[in-house]
Amino acid sequence: SGEGQVRNADVQRAASSALRHISHFEKTVVYSREVRFLIDEKDAVVNPVGVFGRQLDVCLYVLTARAEHVENWQRAVSRARLKKGVPVLSILSSVYGVLNETERKGKYLVWDLGRDILNAAVFDHGALREYIGSPFRSASVADMMEWTAQTCQKICEAAPGIERVVLFGKKLGTKDP
Repeated sequence: SGEGQVRNADVQRAASSALRHISHFEKTVVYSREVRFLIDEKDAVVNPVGVFGRQLDVCLYVLTARAEHVENWQRAVSRARLKKGVPVLSILSSVYGVLNETERKGKYLVWDLGRDILNAAVFDHGALREYIGSPFRSASVADMMEWTAQTCQKICEAAPGIERVVLFGKKLGTKDP
């Protein structure tokens, strides 16, 4: 709001404004995280608080879901008489269930090979950086592994510095990485 020092309230206002532009009637934002900020259309920063400028733009990582799915989730939570239900990506619950805190501190490509959906995520120091979810309808584990290997190579090229690739899920017949 004019020239001056960026405050926490300015960051929150920029993020909520960006989320309003993303929202649609058929889509609901399930998860969002600020990735970086742009001050006066030229200076890219990770944390703009305390920096002086006129204009603050935000780059967000956003995950959306169909509104009908979110409504079904909310109805299920209500019927179960829970105070609050938080939808969580299966890959997040898997990562926190399989990898310990020390293992989550590096940069990893994690695959959760479910029965009909293959989930991949790049985690960097405990934070979700990229997510890919893909339906996979082949009954052949060999086909799935070939597709996974090809996709893994593309992801590693796009996100350099990945230290380890972890695979787990029902398709492998085990929950252990």
